[in-house]
Amino acid sequence: MESKRNKLIMISAVIIIAIILIIISVAIYFYSTNYYYSEKFQELISQNSCETIDTTDKKTKEKISTASKNLKECLEPKIDYIDISEKELNDSFKNADINIDDEKYQKAFQIVRDLTASINEKLSSYTAANEENFNAIDQATGSVTDSSIPYSLVNYRIIGNWASVTILPNDEKIEPVGVLLKNESGLWKVVLGPGSYFSLSQLIKYPDLPDKIKNNPNNITRKIYILNN
Repeated sequence: MESKRNKLIMISAVIIIAIILIIISVAIYFYSTNYYYSEKFQELISQNSCETIDTTDKKTKEKISTASKNLKECLEPKIDYIDISEKELNDSFKNADINIDDEKYQKAFQIVRDLTASINEKLSSYTAANEENFNAIDQATGSVTDSSIPYSLVNYRIIGNWASVTILPNDEKIEPVGVLLKNESGLWKVVLGPGSYFSLSQLIKYPDLPDKIKNNPNNITRKIYILNN
């Protein structure tokens, strides 16, 4: 009888230990999995040169939610150049946010990763197709810049025979400026700028100026949204 009781106690102890180990294993799995996708979101942000926010003190869901928001803001200016609509971008991130709320981080990551890859692939094609235009725009813009101030040209926007670009001085104390260019008979010419702001009264003089340039004539900012030639 005593032997039978001891055997039952031993079996019960083994079962309890097994259950505890399973619980610990599950907890470790979910923690490591959640941490993994939190890091994957941060990697995606870094790869796309997006601004990041310190989330050290935030929980995993908050970290991933913040990362998703940062990535969306980073991708928004890029779709101006390609055939991905604002609705498609918003719908994808809305779907990702739903999965984040449900703590389905892998699914959320797959959604934003695939969308980001599609955007970057289309942008690569855009860049390749406009290489000659970039070079010609560089030359035209160079004719109206101060050669004594080192700078880079960034945020190229080419729509039809119109283009805009930001002149970004290497010296951070010097404000960036933008120019508007038009292709006339195969030659790119600066028609407005350099300037830090283009008013509607200036832009209205060009009735064929595309809305995407008219509404946002230049990303005149130190933040490089896209296309650093």
